[in-house]
Amino acid sequence: MKARIQQEPRCVLLWQVAPGSAEHAAVEHAARLSRLKVRLLTAADLGSLLPAELADTLRAGLRAYEHKIAGYTAPDAILTGLETRTSSPVRLKREENFECTQLAGLYPCGEGAGYAGGIMSAAVDGLRVARAIISRYAPAEG
Repeated sequence: MKARIQQEPRCVLLWQVAPGSAEHAAVEHAARLSRLKVRLLTAADLGSLLPAELADTLRAGLRAYEHKIAGYTAPDAILTGLETRTSSPVRLKREENFECTQLAGLYPCGEGAGYAGGIMSAAVDGLRVARAIISRYAPAEG
């Protein structure tokens, strides 16, 4: 299994490797040397984490998109959080702090949530939302 490493604001390191593996130890060692925080990504069944209505709607949308792009819902496809590979005809409402108006703790952003029209504007919106999350949960030290 290959490690997927991504450096985020405030030096958070994310990776996907098997716990206890040589790759896991190597990533932890590299993180310590670089003074990075480390968080392990874990696969989960989103259907068990989301409200039933939202999970059912998400499943229906994925099945519908499968008709446009064969293999879109392949068993080895990875859905990261609520990321989507399509443009959204709807927009999830959010407050000035970027948090969803109807679901506390959810920060809709980018193309899939209706706040961007391409990769560049999605990236900019993602940065704005990330900064809002960081300022809420990890305010700058004085």
